[in-house]
Amino acid sequence: MGKLNYDQCIQHFSHKHPLVLSNVQETTLKWYECSGCKVKPSEWFYTCKLCDYFLHIPCSQVPQRIQHPAHPNHDLTLSLVPLYQTLCNACGEQVKGTGFFYQCCDCRLMLHVLCASVPTSVKHQTHSHPLKLTFNPPYQTVGFSCDICRKLGSNHWLYRCNSCGFDAHLHCAAPKPRISEVSHQVMSSQPQTPVEQQSSSQGSSHPQFQPSGSAGQPVDGPSTSFMQTFQPAQFTSAAIQGSDEGAAQQFVQSRARANCGSGAC
Repeated sequence: MGKLNYDQCIQHFSHKHPLVLSNVQETTLKWYECSGCKVKPSEWFYTCKLCDYFLHIPCSQVPQRIQHPAHPNHDLTLSLVPLYQTLCNACGEQVKGTGFFYQCCDCRLMLHVLCASVPTSVKHQTHSHPLKLTFNPPYQTVGFSCDICRKLGSNHWLYRCNSCGFDAHLHCAAPKPRISEVSHQVMSSQPQTPVEQQSSSQGSSHPQFQPSGSAGQPVDGPSTSFMQTFQPAQFTSAAIQGSDEGAAQQFVQSRARANCGSGAC
């Protein structure tokens, strides 16, 4: 077996205990899921031996804070408990219970990690022009008709060709990215203002997010290239595991507001 290029033990913001590198063969539980994406881990992952807490390796590498072109005035913070609403501003679906998501603690904006990572521009075989990601649909409070699947779309993000009036659902025009692609994209990017990076192979351009903090840090050894924003001791098991949802939400709200009050977002 080849060398594993993963830290053996990390401290992740979402859990108060160190997380140890493990694999499926070492796990005796019949039921377990990744707290970051709610999908059952496979092969190698991080786990807490005390709490049966699991994270895919890519989920542990999703940055804790990003800047996004849809919300340029504030950073978005990786979270597990919603501060305000529970619907994603990009797709309109629930974020509560889906694992990690991004939210702005000032403006009530919430995004699934994968929705925050869709390309800003795509090419689709059904249309000759590039389709641009549109954060504010031109139809005010009404929806639209997707010109790819011919089904109705809600008043949320869409891909659009303004010159032709061609509209498309997010995931009709562009395949939903995987968490591994998200973590690789952001972890490999240079700290800079979001710009469009052209991808000629896939006919799309992705927003280059500016990571403001990494989620997981090695317990023994040098820290990663991104600054840690929260300390793991600030999170309780109730906040992470949902055993006391009301108390958890109140706790995370106070921590997020304190963090914003310090000028961090």
